[in-house]
Amino acid sequence: MKKKIVLLGIMLLLVTACSISKSEISKEEYIKKAEKNKLIVVDVLDQFAGNEEMESATVAASPENWQVEFYVLDSKEAAKKMYNKNKEEFEAISNVKKIETNMNGTNYEKYTQETEGLYMVLTRVDNTLLYVKAPDNAKEPINSFIKELGY
Repeated sequence: MKKKIVLLGIMLLLVTACSISKSEISKEEYIKKAEKNKLIVVDVLDQFAGNEEMESATVAASPENWQVEFYVLDSKEAAKKMYNKNKEEFEAISNVKKIETNMNGTNYEKYTQETEGLYMVLTRVDNTLLYVKAPDNAKEPINSFIKELGY
């Protein structure tokens, strides 16, 4: 009986998570929140010269050796493509000890991976993408910033 209740709870949680949606933020909102958190903001769009799908590329860097990248693409499909490519690259990192999580909602996908030494996050909301590949000791401030962004 107890197993059935636990299984039912897990199923309910999965159904609920799949019906949740998130609100995308703009580049300007991202910059404002990054500056509020005393992060150094840099426009890196020039690194994507020739990529017609990329509308903006912005990095918010901490003096503590971590950064959160924020991209706005011209479509949800382009953002999904970028999300899937980066997720495959994260998954290919061979490390015996790794913890992965996947979450999906109506308009978003989120993937996290922890390995010895690295913390990685990918979040796609509509046509935006958040990318993190940082030292694992930065997990707490990174998650705090991502939560503030609503991602």
